[in-house]
Amino acid sequence: MLDNGKAKIDDTFNELKIEIPTRKNWFVITFIFIWMVGWYMGFTSAIGSFGENAFMTFWLIGWTVGGLSAAYFTLWSLFGKEIILIDYQYMTIEKSILGIGTKSRLEITEIRNVRYEFVDTSMFANRRNNMTSFGVGTGPIRIDYGLKTFSFGLSVEEAEANYIVELIRKKIKK
Repeated sequence: MLDNGKAKIDDTFNELKIEIPTRKNWFVITFIFIWMVGWYMGFTSAIGSFGENAFMTFWLIGWTVGGLSAAYFTLWSLFGKEIILIDYQYMTIEKSILGIGTKSRLEITEIRNVRYEFVDTSMFANRRNNMTSFGVGTGPIRIDYGLKTFSFGLSVEEAEANYIVELIRKKIKK
């Protein structure tokens, strides 16, 4: 059991289990929380106008989408985790908030090119993947599976990501 990184790694004879918590960017979490207070005040004052005219209806729909997105980012930042489970036949990649989320099940024989790729997670970097400041986006640990690429591990540092890549390669023997 390695416990000097972010990931909780349990490597047994039968399986490899890696749990990676999300990065806690307290500035972003605090900013979104304060923004949500303003969002709530705007929402409650405008909800009575829903359906009265097209502009207010359209505005409320957009405002609601913005609020739900902010709530998702906050919950992901506080409670989200990635769980990678590898046994003899499958690799399962789960991204969930308090156990609710998505799972991808990959056949070990079809996995190719397990690697580390740098991801700039700084808040003001000029990049296409600008959601990394919120803890979502493409992670540095990448796995090719058929014509798709799966990624995870956005919150781990480069050394830990490379260590995880080597563990995965050994477990799937590639």
